[in-house]
Amino acid sequence: MRATARSAERVRVLVELMAGTRGAVASTIAEAATLLEEADDERLGLCLDTCHLFAAGYGLDAADGIAALFDELAEHGLTERVGLVHANDSAFLRGERRDRHAPIGEGAIGVEGWRAILARPEAADWAFVLETPGDAESHATQIALLRRLAPS
Repeated sequence: MRATARSAERVRVLVELMAGTRGAVASTIAEAATLLEEADDERLGLCLDTCHLFAAGYGLDAADGIAALFDELAEHGLTERVGLVHANDSAFLRGERRDRHAPIGEGAIGVEGWRAILARPEAADWAFVLETPGDAESHATQIALLRRLAPS
């Protein structure tokens, strides 16, 4: 199929926030807001990686930290621009700026952090992709856990 200018207008590019390591273009919601504002193209969206957010210091392991993240997304008008979430736990503690994915519920974010993330009504409309180490059986178990943690 040949791409046309019309089909290109429907393409959405997502910017993934980094874990806050040296040289990162955007690790915080505020930095993402600046980047998207400067790009000035509504087709540009945001990919949130839960391990990256946690590594950058967002408190995804506590209800108040999760509320603060969602408040910051809303404050910057980015809630509707989230196009994808890379779902993973973190092998390192919050704010360590180290990007090492762990299976859901087995890392520092933990089961309760995931329960609180999935309970947010904003997250109900987001696409989640599991991005953790493990084999197909482990991935199936983690996906089942995420489904159990999400409100019905």
